[in-house]
Amino acid sequence: MKTKKLINAGADAVDEMLQGVLAVHPRHLYAVEDMPRAIIARNGPRKGKVALVIGGGSGHEPTFLGYVGKGLADAAAIGNVFASPPPDPIIACAKAVDGGAGVLFMYGNYAGDVMNFDMAAEMLALDEIEVRTVLTTDDVASAPADQREKRRGVAGNVFIFKAAGAACDLLYSFDEVERVARHANARTYTMGVALAPCSLPQTLKPNFLIGEEEMEIGMGIHGEPGVAREPLKTADAVTDELMDNIFREMKAERGDRVAVLVNSLRIDADDGALHHDAAGQGAARSSWACHSYVARRQLLHLARNGRRVDHRHASRRRAAAADRSSLRLRHVCEVTMAIATKDLQHLFALIAEDIGAQRDHLCELDGAIGDGDHGLAMDAGCEAATKAVGALDPAQTAPTAVFNAAAKAFLNAVGASSGPLYATAFMRAGAAVKDRPELSDEEFVRVFAAMAQGIQERGKAEPGEKTMVDAWKPAADAALKARASGAALAECFDIAERAARQGCEATRDMTAARGRASRLGDRVIGHIDPGAASAAIIIASIAKFTQHRDG
Repeated sequence: MKTKKLINAGADAVDEMLQGVLAVHPRHLYAVEDMPRAIIARNGPRKGKVALVIGGGSGHEPTFLGYVGKGLADAAAIGNVFASPPPDPIIACAKAVDGGAGVLFMYGNYAGDVMNFDMAAEMLALDEIEVRTVLTTDDVASAPADQREKRRGVAGNVFIFKAAGAACDLLYSFDEVERVARHANARTYTMGVALAPCSLPQTLKPNFLIGEEEMEIGMGIHGEPGVAREPLKTADAVTDELMDNIFREMKAERGDRVAVLVNSLRIDADDGALHHDAAGQGAARSSWACHSYVARRQLLHLARNGRRVDHRHASRRRAAAADRSSLRLRHVCEVTMAIATKDLQHLFALIAEDIGAQRDHLCELDGAIGDGDHGLAMDAGCEAATKAVGALDPAQTAPTAVFNAAAKAFLNAVGASSGPLYATAFMRAGAAVKDRPELSDEEFVRVFAAMAQGIQERGKAEPGEKTMVDAWKPAADAALKARASGAALAECFDIAERAARQGCEATRDMTAARGRASRLGDRVIGHIDPGAASAAIIIASIAKFTQHRDG
């Protein structure tokens, strides 16, 4: 069953939302030129002021663009729905607001955000812009108290960003701003409950299922499973459960002042009942709620500005698939012993087609243990990489440039965790065969191994941790071993494909040690890791490519 949304094309929803917000608030916000997802406060940044840059995925507004303004954040980098922004808009934000006193990055503690913001910080360091990072980790349900550094940042962002933004506006030093931000984070505790699923604008399908008489305790803001599925309770009982967990860590004492935030995407009656009960809890514990806040989803009136909407995405996708199929057929007829740029163009087209065909399946896998967007991210990244690579002149372009173009395109199209992981993979592939005009079989296997190594190092993951490394690492090891024993290229990747599929299937029985699923404990057992599944598809595409080449 599909959900209902008043949108045009799902792929355009975020950009149209941003256009509408900027049209409604032209005196307060603007976007960096040629970077529409870098949103800047008109009256925030100034010389000598520490700049505060926040960011993250869309789909849970007013976060993050709603927190941009005087006394709050100076800029926000905006990602796709439930996906972190790639480095480019983050860098654009930082450069636009840098006042010479340093730039503080603040965002929720999610693997994709960490990788993309870290890459941006590394690039800014090359321009001698000092960047520091404070992660928000307020969600008590996502990790034990002694592992606070592993927790998610959710509704507590409201208070934490405000405290840091005020310190920046008062021209505190960089050290003091960072201290205030960390102190605010350490004093903020939140916990959530979900009664119904959400859905992505591209799929319009619920990203998890929940019974009519059930609720999910500790649900993540992207629809990730929580810590427990329980029977639906009254507002009093739910509030008691959430507040008990929060006060267990807060340890509020008589005379303490506590600010209470009820953050809801549902109706006002729910908000009011929960707030009433939360306030009562505070009074019963001899704490005093000095301020209370009830936050609802903003109504964002999208200004159309007379622009025509293109509804031909489906037909364009079919035409692109037809073009890729044509490229594959021509490739079979143009077999050469070496792998040149035109062959790599065919390979990227084949990968994009195979990933696109499995997009919805990958989203379903991700919805079981994550936020349900992995298929969308991989599809967008592979399409963008294929387009960028396909635009190159094969007669004038070396394989290194092909991989670098794919890396940049994939990263900017995706963000999330897949963006930096595959961008790193492609950059390592290019570095492995730098300046080579074409690739021998030996070099192609080396490229494959370099991709796997790049993914492993960027994600800091090891086999057995329920990530895409569980498919990539055994496949790369198998290909290298087969090649060392004298196997032909097609045979090497036939073996690698089998190793990848076995590694992917093995994730079904694993708990997760990395990424969002790592917070779910044994609840992920029985589910295949979506990153490993997409890796297995890509490796199967490479195997198919080598079979056509050697056929």
